[in-house]
Amino acid sequence: MFPTEKRKKMQQLLVQVINGKYDGVLVMDIDRLGRGEHADWAEICKAFLSAETYVITPQKIYDLSQEQDEMLFDFQAVFAKMEYKMIKKRMRQGKVAGAKKGMWTNVRPPYPYVYNSATKQVEVDAEKAKIYRAIVDKYLLGMSSQEVSVWLNRKSIAPPYSGKRNKYGWSHVTLYRLLISEIHLGYVIYGNSQEIYGK
Repeated sequence: MFPTEKRKKMQQLLVQVINGKYDGVLVMDIDRLGRGEHADWAEICKAFLSAETYVITPQKIYDLSQEQDEMLFDFQAVFAKMEYKMIKKRMRQGKVAGAKKGMWTNVRPPYPYVYNSATKQVEVDAEKAKIYRAIVDKYLLGMSSQEVSVWLNRKSIAPPYSGKRNKYGWSHVTLYRLLISEIHLGYVIYGNSQEIYGK
């Protein structure tokens, strides 16, 4: 399996390169081939070199069987890795700065909140809030998270997320995570609960 396994199109391309389907592959920049990780670049270089496939850019055609071109390709890999790490660092810093301002910087807000792209904050969904209140009340009255999830499914109440993650409806794990989420206390959490910023 390629280290680019999460990039399905890239994985398909490398298979086709290894099978000798192309004489050359056109890219705008060499660093667009990889994602900055060393394993990615090593696998890409190996595939193009073994298949004697050219890497074609608007500036240059790279023939990795030539020592000079291989060295240039390796230099590009080093620079790409540095840039990749810098971008990740800036993104982390941006998320922390946003969290400190009370902005939502995670993927999805927990139930019953929705993300407002204009304010970059979360807002309460009025209809979902009624369901959330019912969940809390039942839990406080002594029902287990399993019993509450069964009740929700019997009522055909849609789970927080659709797709494979919640294809069977509410689960006791989903419910438990919902109940312990500190966003309901007015906090925006970022960094795996290492830092808590007031909302």
